[in-house]
Amino acid sequence: MNTLIVKLLPGIVEGVAKGGFATLFNIKCTGMGLLWRLKQLGSAAYEGLESSKEADYIWIPSPLRHFSCDDWPTLVLECGLSKLIERLEIEAGWWFHNSAGDVRIVILISVSHADKKVWIDQWELSTAPNPEVGKDSPQPTITVPVKTCHVEMVDGKATGGPLRLKFNKPFLRDPRQGEGDIVFTREDLQVYGAHVWEFSY
Repeated sequence: MNTLIVKLLPGIVEGVAKGGFATLFNIKCTGMGLLWRLKQLGSAAYEGLESSKEADYIWIPSPLRHFSCDDWPTLVLECGLSKLIERLEIEAGWWFHNSAGDVRIVILISVSHADKKVWIDQWELSTAPNPEVGKDSPQPTITVPVKTCHVEMVDGKATGGPLRLKFNKPFLRDPRQGEGDIVFTREDLQVYGAHVWEFSY
């Protein structure tokens, strides 16, 4: 009897993680009849103030915000190793800063090969008191990126969540009848986490 042992190389798991999330997100949109209301552009490159960048996945509303092919996405997905999470958080900041707030949500997915764990962090812009008010800036508040949700998936269990994407952020309008926030339930996340590692032994 022959036994096949499959070991996933670095990069394969990350590919399954980001592809699986994109698929689940699109299924949620399809369930509300909205599959074609967000264009999925994969890893299209964008020019920032001083550098350019490609995300793992981006979504842009249809019709375009400014009716221009230079429109920024409203939803961005970045994926990488858990030990590089600080780098992923810097990349989230890049999207918010360089788009001048046109990017509304950044999803960071990090994976740990050692313990087969997946993290999902949701980042959004939020208004906060300006610590420099009265010094270098007269503005009483500033807009800064904040982590609004953290979910961990390991051993078939998900902690944290649910992961909720407010409808008006990616779509840039209020929901209509039959539409609503895009919600990844704990069950969704547990199935997703198992999917990421199912071919690894």
